[in-house]
Amino acid sequence: MCFRPAVPQKKENKCRKCNKINEPVAEICVSCGERLVPLPPPSPQPGGVAPHPAGEPPKPAPAEPKPPPTPPKPPEKK
Repeated sequence: MCFRPAVPQKKENKCRKCNKINEPVAEICVSCGERLVPLPPPSPQPGGVAPHPAGEPPKPAPAEPKPPPTPPKPPEKK
């Protein structure tokens, strides 16, 4: 049995109406003018980090929650 690493598949932006293959970023078919379904974002590469979408600032890592404050001790009675 042979195990091969996953090879990223090139997504085609194919028109549902005329089957014309368009540019990956195209929103309208260059052949018939049909509105294209947006392609899903690329999956992360094995052993790497997912590419950062252009124009969006990176999101900071979520901060660890702070423990609840301890209640004040009642004064000692004499």
